[in-house]
Amino acid sequence: MMNANKFESPFHFIGNRITKLSIKNDFVSLDGNDKDIKYNLDVDYEVKDITKKEEEHYGLIQLFIKTEAKKGKKHCVIDLTIEGCFSSSVNSEDEFIPLLEINGSTALYSIARSIIINVSSQTFQTGQMILPMLNVFLMHKEKEKIKAQNIPTS
Repeated sequence: MMNANKFESPFHFIGNRITKLSIKNDFVSLDGNDKDIKYNLDVDYEVKDITKKEEEHYGLIQLFIKTEAKKGKKHCVIDLTIEGCFSSSVNSEDEFIPLLEINGSTALYSIARSIIINVSSQTFQTGQMILPMLNVFLMHKEKEKIKAQNIPTS
């Protein structure tokens, strides 16, 4: 085994909260093996606040997730907004913002996946919605490209 202390990140998770959770559901059960069920997933993030206290940068970021399952007239939508607070001792705000956007979104997405699994498993008689893993780095690159072109993301 390797001593993980020498790999500790300068980026730290402080906490999170759910600011929005809504569920609309027509399914009794959700069979993950049913190829006729169509899934859709929309994800976005927004930096809400950045402050500096002494040598630490603090940032709030919101992650927006909307996931849908649809089969015929049956439809389930879970809409979740989760907000996280992070800190870092990096030297500048320009270094902190990408950490917050990429690492913060990644951490919140992992938490959101578990929330959606938990909530959906209690929503359906059987089954659950399991969100796919995301490459947040690629999502961030795409968002930066869109921002540079002044195209709205919503």
